[in-house]
Amino acid sequence: MKFSRSVIVVCMLMALSANSSVLKIADALFEHSNLKTKLVSSGVSGESLTRMVNVVDISVNSLIRPGDESNFIQIVKGLPVASEDLGKKNRLLKVLNSPVDKVGSDEFIESLNDLIFLANRYNISGTQTLSCSVCVSDDLARIGIRNTLSFISDKRVAKILEGIPQDPRKLSIYLKRRVSKYGLKDVTQFLSREDERAFALFLELKNSGDSVYSSFIDSVINFNRSSKNTVSLAGPESVGQLWRIVNSDLSSDKMKSLTAVINEASQASPEKRIDAFFDALTKSADGDSEKISNIEELKTKNCFFN
Repeated sequence: MKFSRSVIVVCMLMALSANSSVLKIADALFEHSNLKTKLVSSGVSGESLTRMVNVVDISVNSLIRPGDESNFIQIVKGLPVASEDLGKKNRLLKVLNSPVDKVGSDEFIESLNDLIFLANRYNISGTQTLSCSVCVSDDLARIGIRNTLSFISDKRVAKILEGIPQDPRKLSIYLKRRVSKYGLKDVTQFLSREDERAFALFLELKNSGDSVYSSFIDSVINFNRSSKNTVSLAGPESVGQLWRIVNSDLSSDKMKSLTAVINEASQASPEKRIDAFFDALTKSADGDSEKISNIEELKTKNCFFN
């Protein structure tokens, strides 16, 4: 059977049109309606849905410059990741290039974990974003989200964060030098890669932060001081990882209140400090039922003491 040239051209145009209309995951990340649809089909709902859309926005925008949305796949492909992170990058690229309806829920959720990780570790400016493992809600943790990403709104803190190396090897050297400088035990082997920049920020704020941060950092160090006068901020000898609170972007007043709580708890012996911390925190709530409920949730989730 022979077809006229015009029919063949029409068929080709239809085929091209069909191919161009295929929505890829890379496209959906920038289109809230499609992103929400995919998140809902992956088990995200309610407040967690709003939270994840925000996290995705922060993640993709930390990797691009304005107007580069259509080049997102190429931008990810060009990220100069360390060899140990190459698997995450390649896995993310595979999903970004895939049609939305061909990516299963588990694969999509894992790609979001990879996106958050790479955005935290290799974002363009080095400022404003920090990964937070303790900020993950129960609903998000249940479907497999391991970290979230948030902005650091304090301009001074963001500027300090900008000076922290992003290259994994340089960051490792940076951390070892800082713990040595402050007379702390080297606990870098106990840090997850997601927590390294937050830990580095905590250490740098001791030197470069204002008096509020400096007092907070001293309180956390003393909270982890052993009966032998050694300090471990992570790992089995650590009392707690309260340094992770630098992710929370707390106001100065809240930071001062928290510092007072930690200082009070530090008066107890190391083995009793966690209970003393929650006792002091509960006392500071002054009977506020909502605050007390939040404290009980914090205690149940064991966010800073695992």
